[in-house]
Amino acid sequence: MMVFTIGVLTGCSSKEEMTHLSAVEVGEKIKQDVNLDEMQEEDIEQLQNLYDIRAEEVESFILNLASTNVQADEVAVIKAKDAENVADMKEKIANRVQDKAKSFQDYLPAEYALIENHVLKTKGNFVFLAISEEVDQIERAFDEALNGNLPSTASNDSNDQDPNQQPNSSYQSTFSNSVFVGDSIIGGLTNDDLLDDIHVMGGLGATAEFTLEYVDEVVRRKPEYVFLSLGQNNIEEPVKESKENFENQYSKLVREIQEKLPNAKIYMLSITPVSSDVPEGNLSNKDIDDFNLALQDIAETEDVDYIDLSPIFENNDIRYAEDGSHFQNDFYPLLLDYLKEETDIETQSQKSRVIDSNDEYKQIFKNSVFMGDDIIGSLTYLDKLNEENVIAPSGATLDLLQLNVEQLVNQKPEHIFILTGSNDITIVDQEEFIEKYVKLINSIQEELPSAKINILSIPPVSEDALRKEPRYENIEAYNQSLQDLAATEKINYIDLSPIFKNNTIQYTKNGIHFKPEFYSLFLDYIKDDVD
Repeated sequence: MMVFTIGVLTGCSSKEEMTHLSAVEVGEKIKQDVNLDEMQEEDIEQLQNLYDIRAEEVESFILNLASTNVQADEVAVIKAKDAENVADMKEKIANRVQDKAKSFQDYLPAEYALIENHVLKTKGNFVFLAISEEVDQIERAFDEALNGNLPSTASNDSNDQDPNQQPNSSYQSTFSNSVFVGDSIIGGLTNDDLLDDIHVMGGLGATAEFTLEYVDEVVRRKPEYVFLSLGQNNIEEPVKESKENFENQYSKLVREIQEKLPNAKIYMLSITPVSSDVPEGNLSNKDIDDFNLALQDIAETEDVDYIDLSPIFENNDIRYAEDGSHFQNDFYPLLLDYLKEETDIETQSQKSRVIDSNDEYKQIFKNSVFMGDDIIGSLTYLDKLNEENVIAPSGATLDLLQLNVEQLVNQKPEHIFILTGSNDITIVDQEEFIEKYVKLINSIQEELPSAKINILSIPPVSEDALRKEPRYENIEAYNQSLQDLAATEKINYIDLSPIFKNNTIQYTKNGIHFKPEFYSLFLDYIKDDVD
């Protein structure tokens, strides 16, 4: 989830017809007409990086990008100080769009189509770019703003603020002894810094079975309140079998938490409904209702509290994300306010706070970025590192990581650790794997010539995983090729095999990923490489 924001530079104003109008005001008009809450703020430094436009040429601007590089959405309004620079700005932005189209063309045809349908134009001292499914509405809002049709008051006017809205610090205080455990829907509680990462374990695609593997991480944080929010990812065809499995795994999850945290209060949250815009044949609210009935039975059997979230949706106009199952940021304060009403959390004295014991790792790797697949992604799920230090799209392959190079560049890391291959090894041969790896390395080196790149070996899998997928027998051969690649490119290669030789490593059920204990061993093993 992302937030629409505006960047402004001070400076002399042009004496053209629209000198009274700023890009900020145009942005407010666009925001009023089109929902841009799922786009991320960018600053003047990013404006310069993307378009090669000098800051001193810009009077004001807005720049909004999608949160990940697998989405093409981009909206920019730039007001030049001097009309003579407008044509050059437009040309530079056109070059950016052309390069972006090339990077998406072979991998994400739907996003490539959005780029092909982009709008890039100028008017007076303004340059306008829109890449979006709603490109027509955004363009119309831009035109109307320049014709004088503007919002009557700016959206950031203090008089427009809800007097009942509580600052984030209030939520952080109220839920300071709580941990929310679930899938990516509950993961949205960290958006806008509503709650700190230590209070939220929300994994993309997480199921009850997946979460069972990480109960010890919940226990490590020693919460007094545990809020469980799982279910949408468990609903599969055939529904009857998936429901039975869900009931068994969820019950087991509750019992394990009860056993290891006997004094914690556990709340099971109902599965949230999906938008009516979700196509038929996909996840349905009827199936969700059936699963919620099962949750109520589990709660009664295991003697924990069940919280029905449906009143939030009945009493508020809930805005969904584009996929129709996740939510925009304004949903989460409503959720937390409702939970305060439905629990005793505000009336009970807090005996402790959930403490972040990973500060040392976060400090050591503050100037590093880890790039890779779900193995690396667990570093943020377990709160070992901050989100900005990890780039790990779900199911990542080298092709997908290639699309995230721009995000990596924006972070400007001093050290880069790349760990990937567990997915690629099942779909490409060794030669193609190395070709793609070289392409990724070269792309990074071109943009970040001073950064120290570290290639990490592909970790071994369990015996069970090897039996299910014989191609994992080739891991050692692939790692030898990675070592040779590192020598050729004159970059550092880190062999992770000593971690496995010197420790008993516990795998999750799939035999590919690891339980929480691995990650402290992993970070301790490589921390000297940031010296």
